Amino acid sequence: MKKILATLSITANIYAATGVVKALEIPILIAEDESSSILQMKRLGEKIHIHDNSLDSDSDYYLTLTRDGREAYVSKKFIKIIRKNIQELETNIALENDPTDYRLDEPMPESYPFKIYSHNKALIGFNYGQGTVNTYEYGNQVTREQFNPTLALDIRYLRNPSFDKTDRVYYGLHFGGQTERNEVQVTENVFSQESHMKLFIGPSFLYTFYRRNSFEIDFNVDASFNYQRSFVSQERTSTNESEEREFSGTFISMKMGANFIHRRIFDTPDLDFYHGPQLSINSPYTLTTSTPAEIAELWPSDTFNIQADFALSYSLGFTVRY
Repeated sequence: MKKILATLSITANIYAATGVVKALEIPILIAEDESSSILQMKRLGEKIHIHDNSLDSDSDYYLTLTRDGREAYVSKKFIKIIRKNIQELETNIALENDPTDYRLDEPMPESYPFKIYSHNKALIGFNYGQGTVNTYEYGNQVTREQFNPTLALDIRYLRNPSFDKTDRVYYGLHFGGQTERNEVQVTENVFSQESHMKLFIGPSFLYTFYRRNSFEIDFNVDASFNYQRSFVSQERTSTNESEEREFSGTFISMKMGANFIHRRIFDTPDLDFYHGPQLSINSPYTLTTSTPAEIAELWPSDTFNIQADFALSYSLGFTVRY
């Protein structure tokens, strides 16, 4: 009996320190490892006995006892030691961010427990594409042609219809502009530069047919009403003569393509990066001019006829969900 009392007395002395649980619910572990087996749980405000030798140790855990007297470990970050001196002021009684506190503040958000997705998208993209193969009808056998790539800016505002519960269908409006510059050597002494500028606007449709947590593939179809202005500047080097004329006109086009979307770039939940190939199909159209030619032999026609054609491009840009 005396031996038992002596053992209890020694245990009481070495576990003389007292700690208070300052998290909602914490585990008492079998080893100094958060993934080790849990022997029991302690709740906010409960007191536990702490081994004196672990108070100032370098370990992240205090040595303590379970209800049945078994040695166990508890994380120091969840315990406030009751020292009964000025040292108690060095630590707060409560955690600022308690990782064990699963309780939700009331009133609950209207969307709880379901997330309400954004039903609008704004896209701004840049297209780098194949240049047009149509030039002004110079009336001679052209010696050399250089078709440079097109550069375009395309902006879309899209919304999700109420009937689509899967957040895959979007429709709206797109608009933007495109530029291109071509060079033509008409004869040995006549050179021409063509600058084309196009403004477009029209409906846009988008459908997401493949989706993962951080990656999507969309299919888009855009129809456009286009207004084009072209400046054709010809120079005859043999006589140092030059003249520039402006042509303009309208036409209809359609564009379709695929967009590879990388979700939540820069750790921003509503910002995506996209890129993908596009195919544009243009209807035939005619550009006309209202300015008379001053050097008539350079201008066999007052019209600029463009045949129906198609062009490939590659787009990249950003999507904002709002």
